[in-house]
Amino acid sequence: TVIKCKGIPLIDFKTVNTRYMIRVLIMFLLTFAYYKLLKPVGFLLTTPIYLFASFTLFGYKKKLTAAIIAVVFSVVVYFLFSRVFMVILPRGILG
Repeated sequence: TVIKCKGIPLIDFKTVNTRYMIRVLIMFLLTFAYYKLLKPVGFLLTTPIYLFASFTLFGYKKKLTAAIIAVVFSVVVYFLFSRVFMVILPRGILG
């Protein structure tokens, strides 16, 4: 089956990699959950979880390194925005 738009083929389901499409769907759902949880839970709790899950989903093998990067990146971004840019990110249950 081929999906076309104005006669131009967009998607040929015979050549679509199912594993890739499942990852894209999971990433979409993960991003939607991050968006919905960001305000009530807070940036400092949701962002490292989101980043770690993203790293893992796309095949990063070193789990401890992924966790450290996710936490350090989240803390650096949080303090950069709050101290340098004076932008308050959602604090959620921590605030």
